[in-house]
Amino acid sequence: MGFDLSGMNPNMTSPQPELPPMGKDWGDEEWKLYAKYEAWQNENCGVHFRSNVWWWRPLWHFVTTTCDDILTEKDIGEGSFNNGHKISKTKAGKIAKRLYSLIESGKVKEYEEGYKEHLASLEKTDCKTCDATGMRVDPKYSTQLTKSINELETTTRVHNCLQSRGIRTVGELVEMEEIRMFKIKNFGRKSLTELTEKLMDLGLHFKQSNSSSVAGKTKCNMCNGTGMKDDWAKSYPFDADNVRKFANFCANSGGFRIC
Repeated sequence: MGFDLSGMNPNMTSPQPELPPMGKDWGDEEWKLYAKYEAWQNENCGVHFRSNVWWWRPLWHFVTTTCDDILTEKDIGEGSFNNGHKISKTKAGKIAKRLYSLIESGKVKEYEEGYKEHLASLEKTDCKTCDATGMRVDPKYSTQLTKSINELETTTRVHNCLQSRGIRTVGELVEMEEIRMFKIKNFGRKSLTELTEKLMDLGLHFKQSNSSSVAGKTKCNMCNGTGMKDDWAKSYPFDADNVRKFANFCANSGGFRIC
C-alpha cells in the first residue's frame, strides 16, 4: 500500500512529456520516455509526491502535530487513507511555510535524531509467527505434523511412553532426538524402530543430534530463524530530507489530493 499525492494546480516549468503505453513490455524507447517523465517530475515537484505506507505514516504524524492549527480533524484523519481527500491550496501553502520554518530552525533535524534514538532503544520481541522457535511448519507437512499420536496406531507400550512424556502430536514427536527418547521409562530400541518407521511413512524423522533443523519445519522467514523480531515501530522511518521534499511539494502543488 502506498500514498500518491497529486497536485491539483501545480506550478509547472514545462508541459508534461509523453508517457510510454501501459500494459505491454517496455523496450529501450519506452524506458527512455519514462526516464524523461521522471526527470520532468523532479523538476516540477508540485505535481506528485509518492510515498509507501512505512514512510508516509511518520511523516503525516509529524505534519499533523506541527500543523494542527492549519488542518481540521477531518483532514488529519483522512490523511491516513488514500481515498482522494483534498487539502486546499491555502492549507498546502501554510503547511509548506510551517515546515520550512521548522527545517530552518533545526527542529526537524532535532525531531529526526530523537525519533531514531527512540527506535534504537526498542528491544526485540518474540516472533509470534513461529512462537519464538525460529522454525515454522512447512506447508507440505502441516497435515502430518498436526496429527495426534493416536493416529499413528502404535503399540500400547509406545503409546503409553509418549503419553507419559507429554507428547500429543507428531509435531511434538519430531522435536525429539532419538537419544532423548531412550530417557523415557520403558522405551527401548524396539520402540524406537517402531516410531522411526511410523515417521518415515509420513516423510518425517526424529530431530538430528546437534542440529537446529526439525523434520517438516523450515526456517521462519519472519524472523530469519532467530525467533526474535524487531519492534514493528522500526518499520516506520523518519527523515528530515523527506520533510523538505514534502514541503516543496506543498508549496508548489496548488492544493493536493491524497490517493
